[in-house]
Amino acid sequence: GARIRFSPQADWPENAGLDQAIALLKPVKDKYGDKLSWADLIVLAGTTALKSAGAKVEPFCGGRTDASEGSGSEHLQSTIVGDISESFDALKAAFKLKGLTNLEL
Repeated sequence: GARIRFSPQADWPENAGLDQAIALLKPVKDKYGDKLSWADLIVLAGTTALKSAGAKVEPFCGGRTDASEGSGSEHLQSTIVGDISESFDALKAAFKLKGLTNLEL
């Protein structure tokens, strides 16, 4: 859970600026401490953002646990390879598989 905070996922080009989003969520995490996992907070923030953008979302269901480091992501790979402008179609296709529309990109 929440391995996106760690390398290798945090270093992928499509996650550029993620540190800023995590920084915005940190006061909420600090307020609730161990009662709220980073994994749940990130999913809740994403769900809220999609809902605000007009997307149909499923009800939030908490209970995720946090990873303490990113080694569980070793088998994953970045969607973007090379220049981002050359990888836009691949990124768009990946988001489409996740059910996002062009507007939600």
